Amino acid sequence: MKTESVFLGDHGLSSSEANHIANVTKELSVNIGREIESVSLFEKTITDKKGTYPYNFINPIPENFEKMFFTEGELYALSAWLREGIKAKDQMMESIRKSSLGSLGFERYPQPVLKPVLSLPEEQDMIEHLTIAERAEYLKYESLAAHLGKKIHKNGLLDSWKMKISDSKPYYAEVFGQEHATIQCKVLIPLETIQKLSLDLQKEWREYESKVNYYKAKLNNLYNDEVSRINTANAMIHSENSKLIQNEISTNQIIYNQYEAKKAELIKEISGKKIIIPHTLQSTLDFILAFAKK
Repeated sequence: MKTESVFLGDHGLSSSEANHIANVTKELSVNIGREIESVSLFEKTITDKKGTYPYNFINPIPENFEKMFFTEGELYALSAWLREGIKAKDQMMESIRKSSLGSLGFERYPQPVLKPVLSLPEEQDMIEHLTIAERAEYLKYESLAAHLGKKIHKNGLLDSWKMKISDSKPYYAEVFGQEHATIQCKVLIPLETIQKLSLDLQKEWREYESKVNYYKAKLNNLYNDEVSRINTANAMIHSENSKLIQNEISTNQIIYNQYEAKKAELIKEISGKKIIIPHTLQSTLDFILAFAKK
């Protein structure tokens, strides 16, 4: 950050003093310029029957007329120097106010690398935790229970067989063209056999279903345990990430406070500097100061 300038130093004029002197200098240089421009270049007379008379007002050439040209230029030079000095000081202070962290030698605390949270499992993924034997047995009983269930449940195969046998008749008539015939229908599987088969299969189905429910409960417990484990792990991850973020915020706040303190220090330093007066313009300034006291 630039804090030095050819216009500024430990000795000279403050900004308000320089501004006042520049205003007085401008006023005086304008007055001198008008005085120079108002000098009469001609003396005119008019002659008539009554005689010869002055025709214009004469502004005589003042003393040190030639020096007035140089004085006017020196006044403009001093005014220009003071204005540039005020401008340089203001720009330097504004540059400090708008300065970035890096320009004053500060850096933001790096953004922490946060740990990613763990994803919750899908229930169907829990089957991967079973041994090969358990998985095979589970799939076996699940298939058997599903297959037998289609046979023994309401509207299943055995149910339809029982309805058909119950509704069957030993003899019934059929028409073939114009001929009438009697059909004899003999039941091959007694209703009692089907009912016993249905009961036997239901017993087997309940055993299979019990096995299936055992594995479903086991998988559900595995799922709940895994969810609990992941939630606990994620709580720790959130806590650790929160600490990292809070540390970043607090550290950056310290850095920012130091940065603001440095800006205030530099602004105070620049504010206290004076607009120096070069040796070549010192006599002009002395002239202005003497003029201002009149």
